[in-house]
This record gives sequence, structure tokens and C-alpha cells, in this order.
Amino acid sequence: MSTQQRLTGRVAIITGAASGIGRATVELFAAEGASVVAVDLPSSAIASVHAGKPNIAALALNVTDADAPQKMVALALEKFG
Repeated sequence: MSTQQRLTGRVAIITGAASGIGRATVELFAAEGASVVAVDLPSSAIASVHAGKPNIAALALNVTDADAPQKMVALALEKFG
């Protein structure tokens, strides 16, 4: 499958990113050039699923936590500007 790099220079935050559609979305966005904050529950395999991929930052976090949005955006800014 060829990629067109349609998302180069973009940053995405994707939840449910350790498995299924979320994981596939992270991989597709990254293949298309995006920098991705991949978020899933602490009990998931999020820490290892996307390990070693420089344009993917994994975050183990429950998105229902009151401070979750701030943490996701803070990581995106820290890692990808």
C-alpha cells in the first residue's frame, strides 16, 4: 500500500489506540505523515503497541478523568510542538 503523506505536518490525538479501529487509525495517520498521540486506558497495552515509532507518542490515560484533555494536549505540544 502506498501512502501519499496527506497528513504531514499535522498532529492528531486518537483515543482507543491500543487495539481495533483505534490502533488501525493511529497506524494509518502515522503512515500518512501525521504525528500522533495514541491514548488508551492504563490497563491496555498502549505502552508497548506503538513502541519505537518516533511519530507516535503513547499515553496511558482514562479519557473520562477531569484533567484528561489537558494531559493529551500537553503531551502533543511537548512531543510535536
